Amino acid sequence: LAAVVSLLTLGLPPDRPSVHRPDRMALLTLAKNPRLLFFFGVQALHWAGVMYFNVYLSIHTRSLEMGIAVPSFAIFVSIAAEIAAFWVARPFITGHRARWALVVVMGTSAARWLVMSMTEDAWLIIAIQVIHFFSFGVWYAACVVRLSDFGPPAQRGALQGLFAAMVFGVGG
Repeated sequence: LAAVVSLLTLGLPPDRPSVHRPDRMALLTLAKNPRLLFFFGVQALHWAGVMYFNVYLSIHTRSLEMGIAVPSFAIFVSIAAEIAAFWVARPFITGHRARWALVVVMGTSAARWLVMSMTEDAWLIIAIQVIHFFSFGVWYAACVVRLSDFGPPAQRGALQGLFAAMVFGVGG
């Protein structure tokens, strides 16, 4: 699959160098915004929960004496759901919808954990991974939309870089 995707990228037009460089002082001002820092903190907590879920999945299935195929298929389903979310979620998540999407994401992530902790059925463990559509795919798309509330379009890339550093760095 990776080879096919790599070959498909050969048909993409070449990148044009950016003529705009973000102002470092403006980035420093962004990084001091308390609303943005709070947003990063909440999202880092969510990411920490999702990240540890990945570790918990294999520990949980092993404690239930399930074979390696169960977490393997579960991870396959979660990645497929994540890719589907990236593909379809962005047009639906705009403006204020992004805020509500983040609330829904937090709830569905908690539901995923709850079901996982209570079940011993391999097929349910695999099927529940579809919720990763929300817990990561919709979450990430909504975060990217929400970042536009914190700075002008010219700083979108810088905001996404700060987001990645703060959320994935602090959150794990």
